[in-house]
Amino acid sequence: MPLIKNRVRFLFLSLAVGVVLAGSSLVAIADRQEEPEPDSLYKYLSVFTEVLGLVRQTYVEETDVEKLMAGAFEGTADALDAFSVYVPPEEVERFQGVAGTGSSDTGLFLVRDRGWVYVGAVADGSTAEIAGIEAADLLSRIDGESTRDLDVWEIDDQFEKLEGSKVELEIIRQGETIDVTLPLEPMATAAVTEQEVDGVHVLRIARMASDTEAAVRTALTSLHGDRLLIDVRGVSGGDPAVAFAVAQLFADGKLGTLMSQGKVEHEFAATTAPLWHGSLAVLADRGTLGPAEILVNILRQGAGAQFVGEPTYGWAGRSDEVPLSSGGLLVITSAFYAGPDGEVLDSSLDPDVRVTGRDRTLSEKDLTLDELILRRGIQLLLETTIEEKVAA
Repeated sequence: MPLIKNRVRFLFLSLAVGVVLAGSSLVAIADRQEEPEPDSLYKYLSVFTEVLGLVRQTYVEETDVEKLMAGAFEGTADALDAFSVYVPPEEVERFQGVAGTGSSDTGLFLVRDRGWVYVGAVADGSTAEIAGIEAADLLSRIDGESTRDLDVWEIDDQFEKLEGSKVELEIIRQGETIDVTLPLEPMATAAVTEQEVDGVHVLRIARMASDTEAAVRTALTSLHGDRLLIDVRGVSGGDPAVAFAVAQLFADGKLGTLMSQGKVEHEFAATTAPLWHGSLAVLADRGTLGPAEILVNILRQGAGAQFVGEPTYGWAGRSDEVPLSSGGLLVITSAFYAGPDGEVLDSSLDPDVRVTGRDRTLSEKDLTLDELILRRGIQLLLETTIEEKVAA
C-alpha cells in the first residue's frame, strides 16, 4: 500500500513539474516575442486532468484532492532547488511566525532535498557538534516521528518550541542508523578564531554574521607574517552582505553582482583599500554554502587565493516569498549572486587543489579528511609537498 501511494504521489509531482516547466517555457518565448507552440501548456493540463480523474475513480482507497494537489505543489517547488518551498494556506501563519532560530541555534544547518532532510553543516562548538552530529548525516526521525513529510522550517519551529529540553534523533550515516540525543540549548560561538600552524596563520571564519567583518578586520590589523589561510569549511547560511564586506578586506574593484533572469539587480564593489597583500589560500568543502561561497569566489578571482578542499554546495541565491491566490505561499529562489567574472553561483565551485580520502600518503594514513585538507592548505602556502618534507 505505501508503495502504491508513493507511485501515485510521484506521478502527480512529475506532472506538476511538467506544468511549471511548460509555463516557464511559454513565458520565455513570449519575452523573445516569438509565437509559442500551439496548445503546448494545455496538453500538459489535459493529461494532468485525465490522470487526476483516473486516480479518483480507480484508486483502491478514497482520495483527498486537496492533499493530492498540495503534494503536487510541494513537489514542484522541491524540483526547483532545496530552498524553494510551497506553504499551504493553513500553514502560512505558522510559517511566518517561525523566528528562524530553532535548529540554527543548535548549530545544525539543515537542507531538504528530494524528500530527504540532511545536515548541510554543523557549527563549531555547537550543541550539535558536541552531540556527535556530522555534516551529510541524514535526519530520518525526531522523537520517533519521520522527517519524510517535514520541511526544514517545520523542524525549526518544532525545535524552537522545545527549546531548553532534549530531542532524540535518528540519523543515518553511511548506511548505519545512529541514535543521538540533542540538547536544544543555544550556544554562542565566536565568529572568528585564529591559530598558527607551521608558521602559517589560520583564520577560521565560523559564520557570516553582523560581527564577522569587524573580527576579521581586527585579526588582519594585528597579523604578522605574509601567509594566511582562511577556513570557511562547513559555513552555511548567513548574510550575503557580510561576505562582500569581508571580501573587500582582501580585494578591490568589482566584487560581484546580484543577477535575476540574466539581468543585474545590484553591483558590489570595494569602497576601501584591501588590508591584506600577502599569500592567500582558502579552505572550503561540501558544507560551504551561500555567503561563504560568495567569499571563496571573490578571494579566488579578486585576491589571487588558491582554493583547497572539496567542491562547495553550489547555491548562493536570494529567496523571496510570493503570496498565492489560494492563500498559500511560495518561497522561491528569485536571484543568484555572481562573482567578479559575472558567473552566477548556482553550481559547485571546484577547488584548485581537490582533497579526498584517497589522496593520503603513508604518513597521512591516520589523518581525518578535515585534517588532511588543513595540511594541504598549509603545504600550498609553504610551497612544498609532503614528499619533500619526508625526504628532508
